[in-house]
Amino acid sequence: EYCTLSYQWGSASHSCVLSDSFEILLEMAFETMPQTFKDAVIVARALGVRFLWIDALCIVQPVASGDGADWCMEGPRMGVIYEHAMFTIAA
Repeated sequence: EYCTLSYQWGSASHSCVLSDSFEILLEMAFETMPQTFKDAVIVARALGVRFLWIDALCIVQPVASGDGADWCMEGPRMGVIYEHAMFTIAA
């Protein structure tokens, strides 16, 4: 069971996965996350949900990596991801 975050990327820089090395996520400090991500984590924890899906952290982004393979595969499945979530946090 998981919840999702739906948000507008905007023009401000924020955390995103640029390679398939997800070890970086294990080292990501809560304090370094964008405020929107932190707020979503707080809501998920308060509601007892252990997993939170955030596209920028769960899909390798082609924005800076130049490799859109993961996005091309996972992007079209986002609707299913949101559909099967317990709930979606809108920000």
